Amino acid sequence: MATMTRQLWSEDSLSRRLGGEGYAWFVDRAQRQIAKCTVCGGKGEVEAEPYRGGGGAVYARHQNCHSCSLYVRRLEEFSYAYFQCVPAAYRKHILSLLQPYEGTQGVVSMERQQAILDMLKAEPESGYVFFGPPRAGKTVWTTALYTHNLYRYYMGGNPHDATDREKTKGKTAVWRIKAKTLLDQHTEWSIKRSDKDEDGDYTAPEPDITAEKIHRFRVLGVRSKLYLEEIDKVNMTDARTNNLFEVIDAMHEEEGVIVINSNLRDRKS
Repeated sequence: MATMTRQLWSEDSLSRRLGGEGYAWFVDRAQRQIAKCTVCGGKGEVEAEPYRGGGGAVYARHQNCHSCSLYVRRLEEFSYAYFQCVPAAYRKHILSLLQPYEGTQGVVSMERQQAILDMLKAEPESGYVFFGPPRAGKTVWTTALYTHNLYRYYMGGNPHDATDREKTKGKTAVWRIKAKTLLDQHTEWSIKRSDKDEDGDYTAPEPDITAEKIHRFRVLGVRSKLYLEEIDKVNMTDARTNNLFEVIDAMHEEEGVIVINSNLRDRKS
């Protein structure tokens, strides 16, 4: 690997932000990408306009490689979201590398697992509903799908095109959230949305996911993606049903993607 002659990120601030494991993960991927950069030849810098000093002397100057800087900036944002949103136990599960797991074959046969994985790998940006008992592999599959689409959202397909993250001006449009958490946010918002503090600022935070956000992002050319967990663990009321319907209806109208993950409810409960 070529030696990097210019540091393209702040080690202290980024290591504090990502933690030890996250920072090591980030550095490994950043250095590998920089090493194969065809623009700077793995140096992380390129020649700039020469500097003319006193007495007519000309001094060579260098600046950060734009291609490497762009990649590093996007990777920083993705790494922070990834290590915040994906539990440590599931970070090893990469969609393209998933294989049937013998430990779950008592719930889902190896053949059935392979058929499901083939479908997910072929259409990772489609919507899915996973229902089944514990140890069926649902969380592994949905987390792998979420990670795949989170990466595309932050990093994009073509390295020179604007990512969806950049199109939405830094807002999030790929969500992984428990249904109860989402609906609790909407309940609090509906009750307190008009409350203000002594400075006149609204006190209740807006829900992470709203129909308005989904519509607004679509205008910007971004399809929202929602990974909704534990939908069976919500005590539904008319208000909660309406809130959930508004979000799902907006996702449908704007061609968003919904992936639902839930254990089967015990018929005796």
